[in-house]
Amino acid sequence: MIGQVVPIVFAGSSLEDVAAFGMELTFDPAQMEIIGGGGGGEGENIEIGRVFSPNPGGYFSRFDSEEGRLSVAAARRGKMWSAHGQGDLLKLYVRLYEDGFPSSLQLDANVLSSSYHPSQLKVLNDPVALALPKDFSLENNYPNPFNPTTTIPFRIPAMDILSGSRGTVFVSVDVYNALGQKVRTLVSESRTPGYYREMWDGRNSAGQGVGTGMYFYRLRVGEFESVKRMTLIK
Repeated sequence: MIGQVVPIVFAGSSLEDVAAFGMELTFDPAQMEIIGGGGGGEGENIEIGRVFSPNPGGYFSRFDSEEGRLSVAAARRGKMWSAHGQGDLLKLYVRLYEDGFPSSLQLDANVLSSSYHPSQLKVLNDPVALALPKDFSLENNYPNPFNPTTTIPFRIPAMDILSGSRGTVFVSVDVYNALGQKVRTLVSESRTPGYYREMWDGRNSAGQGVGTGMYFYRLRVGEFESVKRMTLIK
């Protein structure tokens, strides 16, 4: 959904002897914005290097950002401890400027061992997949009550959650009156995972304005279905 703010967490697993790391994210600023991307140390909405938090000596982190790019780095303090196992490397929040989810998000990451040996950090998941919805949801329309237009937000989780495969899934959004009669089909097509919103202008499939009253909107995504109600006032 346009304007939606969503979290992204980059976590490491099976880490061995990590003393420091650096990450650079690039993206199309027309598609998304990183919230809190100022400069200098860790920001309110950017958490860097939590994997080092068990270190008795602590750790330090920094980030640098410009349009379409975010660079972060973190390192342990002292030489007696290094990270092993799993832990969060970076958590941030992004604001979406298009429906779905930006395909432009790319990640490059490197780690440094306690013997100062550098290596590339392997990313197990596509960075875009990390920020996709984890569950299916039909949200409340807004405004409600409305006259004559309202917005219906919904989200589609990664396809492997729904059907065991990536790609698209068939989506439909329909509007019904209080008698259960279909008034309008807003969506009837295959879509990729992401955050979406559809607008209803208070008209039926023939383009005629409908009367005041309660209406229902139903979302179907694959085998999942959800229904909510809304009120049109004239």
